[in-house]
Amino acid sequence: MKFILVGMILLIISTNLSAQNSTFNNFKLNESISYCKTNSYTPDNIVRLDNNWDLLIALRTPKTTKEIDSLGVKFTYSQLELLRQWKLIRRDKKKYQTNMIILDSLQTSKLRNYAQQLSISLANIIKENVSDLAGILANDERQQNTYSILFSYVLDGVVWRRLEVKNLIKKRELTLENPLWIGEFWTLYPKRNFSCGTNSLSDKGYSIKINWSEKAIPIMRPFISRSDLLEKLLNDFIENGKVTDRNVVTEFSKYNLFDKSGNLTIPIIMENESNRIYLVSEKIATQIVNFLEVNIDMEMLKNQFGFIDNSEAIIILYHEMLWEILIQLEKDKIISKPAIFESKSNPDIRSVSDLIFITKE
Repeated sequence: MKFILVGMILLIISTNLSAQNSTFNNFKLNESISYCKTNSYTPDNIVRLDNNWDLLIALRTPKTTKEIDSLGVKFTYSQLELLRQWKLIRRDKKKYQTNMIILDSLQTSKLRNYAQQLSISLANIIKENVSDLAGILANDERQQNTYSILFSYVLDGVVWRRLEVKNLIKKRELTLENPLWIGEFWTLYPKRNFSCGTNSLSDKGYSIKINWSEKAIPIMRPFISRSDLLEKLLNDFIENGKVTDRNVVTEFSKYNLFDKSGNLTIPIIMENESNRIYLVSEKIATQIVNFLEVNIDMEMLKNQFGFIDNSEAIIILYHEMLWEILIQLEKDKIISKPAIFESKSNPDIRSVSDLIFITKE
């Protein structure tokens, strides 16, 4: 049994030493994202230690230890070595420099504007298939799951896998050279007004996917904190085809995941040719990957934002695009954000099931 967190990882980031708007210095108003595989911790755990963020900001341009000291940034040599071991900074002769991409407000605005332009075109390409996805779910009286399946399964799941298979982005595999983590880790300013993520618990080829947002967490807390019961729920389904465990029934029955007999009512995506949700999801993912492969101006991205290669450029740009795709499809009334993600004071607790589904490889 494994429990993994995918999609967005929001971090709290602090101080900027450059001459920028003071709100850029606010730890909470920056957004940080990890697209990586780790041995234990994600890089943000290191960034948040001591004043490591101050050092990373200071080292956006190469500096010697004397130059760091002249800025009034406190540091120790062991601190620099820790950041270097985590590949958050590098050393060239006597100068240190930040490895990670840190985008200020101007750079973030330019990247998001470019992502928006591409996403408007892409949304027009995929919207017919997205409508088909909504229609399939509507037939099962689960149309409200469309948003979460589109985000958690297609945009932030299948698309990434296809990009790796086509070698458009690098595979994340820990090695002797990169034993702590491998992938991308970057920050933008300011953070988006809305974002969400996906928790995934897996066993024997089955996964239960839980889409969440900060606003939704208070009403769906057991899905975040009780992985033991989620494990029992998944095992029940795998072994018995339904929910039978009393503790699971007691904890989760109010969320509209299963009926009185324990039969699951949330969508189940069997990844084979007989499952209509799977087939239309594959079509959408194919359209997205094909679009990214031919429409991205790689050289512009690398020149303007300092991305080191095409893989990093696609990963960071597409992460912005997936939000813009959702926004555009909402504007076109193809999809609607789950009620629980909206700013309602008393959302229906049964609507938590709109965020949850199961997949089988």
